[in-house]
Amino acid sequence: MAEENKEKKIEKEEVKKVEKAETKKEPKKEEKTVTESANKETNKEEKPKFEKVKKEENVVQNNQKNKKGKKEKAKNKTEKEGKKGLFARVLAIIIILLVIIGLIYLAIPTPEKSLNNMLKALKDGNIDKVNQYVSYDDISLSKAVGLNEESSKENDAILFESLEWNIKSVKEENDIATIEIEVTNKDYETAFKNYIQTMFQKFINNEDVTEEEQFTLLLNELKSDSLGNKTVTETINLTKTDGAWKINADENLAKALYPGLEDGIDSISSFMSLND
Repeated sequence: MAEENKEKKIEKEEVKKVEKAETKKEPKKEEKTVTESANKETNKEEKPKFEKVKKEENVVQNNQKNKKGKKEKAKNKTEKEGKKGLFARVLAIIIILLVIIGLIYLAIPTPEKSLNNMLKALKDGNIDKVNQYVSYDDISLSKAVGLNEESSKENDAILFESLEWNIKSVKEENDIATIEIEVTNKDYETAFKNYIQTMFQKFINNEDVTEEEQFTLLLNELKSDSLGNKTVTETINLTKTDGAWKINADENLAKALYPGLEDGIDSISSFMSLND
């Protein structure tokens, strides 16, 4: 009995010890829970701070990237502007060189330029310029019949108003050149034949006609609206004198300037010979 009571007592003491031990452990759990809660709160407080710092770092990095990007853009723009400026300068130099080359070419005398300039001056009535390339007195019909210079200029404006030309080929050897040219002007052959008929009628009527009046009659035929144009191909001869190309005032030039005139004269001369 005494032993049973002793055992029960021991059991009770052990139960008490266990309960006491459990009671002591529970506060530690609470402490641990409190500690964990505190740590969580601390983490919560620290996390926003870390995120804020991180955002600020990102902003700084973005600003740096933007600045770098702007610098690169500015650099690229400067390089492009530099290339454009260089291209513009090179283009300006090329244009200046082309102008200089063009001026040099225009200054160099050639047979083709001499003939072109003379024919243009003749059509425009610029007699002074015509005389730079050929003697005007040698090619003027007005001068040939003895008209004064002022009358010659007025009349020759009619003689050459339809003048057109096309240079076919140019041959140059040393100081001699030949140019094959196609020339269109008033039909002098028809005009001259009509003129001779008018003169013949006046002769039959015993009318006295001066040389100036005779030329006026020819001009009237050349002014006729019914008169067409005639095209001929001739070879013009040129000679280089003192560095300049001069046009020879020969038969070929006359045939070119007055298409068909020689044929008209020849036909009338043949007719007169037959009548004799």
